[in-house]
Amino acid sequence: MENEEELADQPEEKPPFGLNEEKAIISLAFDCPEFFTQIVKLLSYKYFQKLEHKIVYKIIQQCYDNHGVVPT
Repeated sequence: MENEEELADQPEEKPPFGLNEEKAIISLAFDCPEFFTQIVKLLSYKYFQKLEHKIVYKIIQQCYDNHGVVPT
């Protein structure tokens, strides 16, 4: 996984999600993994504003890529 500095040093663009939407997407991954598996390839940690959300999403995505399941 990229370190926190690399995640934080992404270019400043207007992200497609608001902060509440970021939280909802991460919650959705845990609450509805069958839906998340359908959208995981469409999303990237780069779409998130907050560093914490980027890190959590990146971990979820790596787990899914490596094991084929959303972590619980």
